[in-house]
Amino acid sequence: MLRGVVEKYKHIVFICDDNYVLPTVVAIQSVVENICMEEYYKIHILSWKIAESNCQILSDLRAANVEICLHILDSDCYKEKTQLVIQKTHVTSTALLKFEIPNILYDVSEVLYLDSDLIIKNNLSDIFEYDITDSYLAASFEFWNFLVKYFDFKKDVNIPDFYFNSGVMLLNIKKFREEGLSEKLWDTKINSFNNNPTTSLMDQDVFNYLCASKCLHLPIKYNCNCKFTSSVDINLINRVYGTEYKDCLQLKEDAIIIHYVGKEDKPWIYRDVKCQQEWDYFYKKTVFVDKKLIRKKRVRNIRYLFKRLLTSLRKRGIISTIKYLLYKEKVKRKN
Repeated sequence: MLRGVVEKYKHIVFICDDNYVLPTVVAIQSVVENICMEEYYKIHILSWKIAESNCQILSDLRAANVEICLHILDSDCYKEKTQLVIQKTHVTSTALLKFEIPNILYDVSEVLYLDSDLIIKNNLSDIFEYDITDSYLAASFEFWNFLVKYFDFKKDVNIPDFYFNSGVMLLNIKKFREEGLSEKLWDTKINSFNNNPTTSLMDQDVFNYLCASKCLHLPIKYNCNCKFTSSVDINLINRVYGTEYKDCLQLKEDAIIIHYVGKEDKPWIYRDVKCQQEWDYFYKKTVFVDKKLIRKKRVRNIRYLFKRLLTSLRKRGIISTIKYLLYKEKVKRKN
């Protein structure tokens, strides 16, 4: 359901620290470049602590119709909670500032939260027209959640219950405040998911546990994993999202947000990442253009492949592993 935008400003939130300034700058640059002149944005950047020089770099991204609002928070105020969080992923506990967005932006009704490892390829205004009045948020289905089941190669693989990716979320933070969801998110993270052996995600499972039942579903074009633009079975994409893309290239052209999700999908760290040229386009327009990126080659040696094979054998068994390898080769040839 769509609705007309009533607020003058569209609000976007990023979470950043000194280690993530470069990709955050690139992401914001991609937002600014795709804003129409008649639109007004406030881009909020949340952090525990950030160097003054980096604050200046971020502040300088402002434009005639874009305000940059830095929110540097006292980490001691959250220490009691963050010290209880067990680190099980490359994502740090800084990501849990997502839980605090409704409290920090206490006078705002709706915000678009964006991870910093993404770029905007086109104007974002349409996403703000989704009516989330009766929802906690709007987000896109996590396609990997379907692939995990599909790659078991059992008969009649159904699309699993809705589970969204928390890297792009249109948040109804007014409703979050009314229902005390911030504190519920912290409590659920610490008491239910902290020691849960089935998950290593920092915040995504918690958001889904509390919010998936009241989540408006966004099309994949608003959160397109960079891998899906060239190395996925497009028929499965169409099946899950109800789309009619003829191939991965058409999906890539339609995508508004490209998300570099995986640990080795970071184009400022690794070489030959999917959609690296698209990320580089915006990178070259930032103050970091003269900073030579020392990109690493992703490890794909025999040891790595053997480890992946053993993992698949333990999880799927011999027959399903063979089917998986044949399937991957088929998709590779097709694309």
